[in-house]
Amino acid sequence: MDDSTEKQKLWKIYGILMGVMVGGAVLILGGQAAWNTIQQNLAKSNTPSNSTTQSLTSTPNNITPSPQSAASNTLTQEEAVNLIERYLQAKEKIFAPPFDRQLAASLTTDTVYNDIVKPGGSIEWLQQNNAYYHYGRRSVQGTGYFSATDNKAEVEVSIEQVVYFYSNETLNKSTTDSSIYRFTLKQENGNWKISERSEKNQ
Repeated sequence: MDDSTEKQKLWKIYGILMGVMVGGAVLILGGQAAWNTIQQNLAKSNTPSNSTTQSLTSTPNNITPSPQSAASNTLTQEEAVNLIERYLQAKEKIFAPPFDRQLAASLTTDTVYNDIVKPGGSIEWLQQNNAYYHYGRRSVQGTGYFSATDNKAEVEVSIEQVVYFYSNETLNKSTTDSSIYRFTLKQENGNWKISERSEKNQ
């Protein structure tokens, strides 16, 4: 065998070895790439999507939030004075025909209410004596004293009111009441009413 033939065989063997090495490298790289792809796909499958995460963390629309605690119904000074004014206006129908006990019950309670409607109280006495009161000009002003909690309040007001007393349809007496009163107010079933009243000066 001559040298040229020997060299050709060596080159063929070298080519085969190189092909095997290159092919092996390609297989290794391809396998690594495939493995990386598999790992990435597994990681993606284990990671919640944005929509899934949102559905887990957000509050469903069909769930009603827990109700907030009811707002405090504490009386203000202005509301307290307005209640006194409404009571003074209502006296025209409480201490005169029709002697409205229901109206009295809507504005007063406890001592004040009992003094009006109890046997021998204001309404019964007026009816038995064929008498009633009529009220003229009046003014109500807060003195500045006011105290309130959720269910009870105290307010001090200056009241000036013209009062006419009729007996047997005849004007018997006319006076101008000008005094400072302290009213205790109480909340019943969500409604504020006058519970007690005391005059501070004669």
